[in-house]
Amino acid sequence: MFTQNTEQKVEQCAAFGDLFFILYSITDRSSFMEAKRLGRDIRRFKYNDCVLVLVGTKKDLKHHRRISLNEGLGLAKEIRSAFCEISISEGFVETNSLLYDSLRMHLNNRTEEENANKEKSSPLSRMKEGFRGIYARRKSCSV
Repeated sequence: MFTQNTEQKVEQCAAFGDLFFILYSITDRSSFMEAKRLGRDIRRFKYNDCVLVLVGTKKDLKHHRRISLNEGLGLAKEIRSAFCEISISEGFVETNSLLYDSLRMHLNNRTEEENANKEKSSPLSRMKEGFRGIYARRKSCSV
């Protein structure tokens, strides 16, 4: 049964996600157009609060290619996502690496954000900011 990815459905899913894989077939223009719409919608709802990975599938069917590598790269740049092309049927290691690397990238981003938030709110960081302010005022006052 075909279910359409409505804007409301995408917004509801985006509200709970931090890592999104957007897949399209390199042999199907309509799947690429749907991936473009989904990527734009997710970015609009989440802006930079998530990791997007654009994945072109069916890399093994080069002779049926309808979406060029440059189009995939262009869309990835537009929606600020990672990009790769894989063959799910022939590339188990490649597919496994994609999932592992994407999860690692997401967890690294999350750790960096958590550390930045901790540093901003810690007493030591507030003290550092206070000292910076004192030295900045001294420099601006001295003639």
